[in-house]
Amino acid sequence: MPWAGVRVDHAAPLPGPQVRSRGRPGEAAEEFSRRYASIEVATYAVIPDFVASHGRSPNSREMLWLRQRDTLATRPDKHSHPLAEQVDGWRKRAQVLLNTHPVPWVATLWGRNDLLLLCADDLTNSMLTEVGAIVIHVVAEKRSTSARTIVFAEVLRQIPGVRFAYGCVLVSRRVAAVNNPLR
Repeated sequence: MPWAGVRVDHAAPLPGPQVRSRGRPGEAAEEFSRRYASIEVATYAVIPDFVASHGRSPNSREMLWLRQRDTLATRPDKHSHPLAEQVDGWRKRAQVLLNTHPVPWVATLWGRNDLLLLCADDLTNSMLTEVGAIVIHVVAEKRSTSARTIVFAEVLRQIPGVRFAYGCVLVSRRVAAVNNPLR
């Protein structure tokens, strides 16, 4: 990974939510991503049928399609709730997980990121080109066609935690990572 040197030399791991630093990421994921398990169960339940009909396991694109289909199939009926009611429910669930009120807890996270702020020149064109090639490969594996926004989202996934001194620089370097392989 060409950007690994930047991250190793200049970056510490992201602090993330305290739940992660407490060593309980599974509990947080289970509490706030309840649908994931039902989607995975539904997806893996149809894999034997896929293998029986195709004579092979599904590839990554087909797995994505199966998950998309099962996401829709397992989606519960929508019920309209006011935002204030939803936020109150999320805070109550978080309070049980954190053993403290979540609003002051979140305030303690401010300023905890020790990553150095990078300048635009810290990511060279060769780094951006390699990130772009990886992005195009990953996107092509998942989709036969894609929009610029999908490529941009994958760039954001490929360079997590990279912090720039100014927001406009961040956007311009990420856009450059998208534009390099698209030329």
